[in-house]
Amino acid sequence: MSNSGIKLVYPSGPAEPGLRVVYYCYGSAHSSIVCAAIHLGRLTGNRVRGRDIVQLADYDATEPWSIGTVYFKGVDDLGHPVYTLGLGPRRKAALEAVIALLALPGFQTVPILFAEALSQIGPVARMGGALSRRYGMVKWGRPLSAWAIARRIDEMRSFVDRVRETERQAAIDAPAPLLS
Repeated sequence: MSNSGIKLVYPSGPAEPGLRVVYYCYGSAHSSIVCAAIHLGRLTGNRVRGRDIVQLADYDATEPWSIGTVYFKGVDDLGHPVYTLGLGPRRKAALEAVIALLALPGFQTVPILFAEALSQIGPVARMGGALSRRYGMVKWGRPLSAWAIARRIDEMRSFVDRVRETERQAAIDAPAPLLS
């Protein structure tokens, strides 16, 4: 099983019990929102349509100036907080910078599971997202991106399943809390 796009980052010092899950993409408006919704059980059913995706409260809602903002989405069934994050056009470099910062003593006390959601959608969804968020053509971009994402919902669910399996394994492998 490939865990491409999934990176588990452990704290540099003693870890507290728990884990954080962060789905990241370009702007935290489309692919990360849908992955987080699947993860939290908010997008279920055998047939997901574009209108189901558009009805997610935070779908296509972030603005370009908010890239770099971490958004709390909820707590999953394992008790772990789930977040979304937009890292802009240089996602890999931005993620490495975030991880380097988190590696400094005192910045991080629990493991963080980063999952790159943008790779789970195709070029049509990306074009719809750009039309809506970057160029302000929401009337055309929002439904186009949602339609294209709905067509790839099974791949996105498989990706979230891999994230969930990594999350479960990390919870099993987590160090026992330090008792004083």
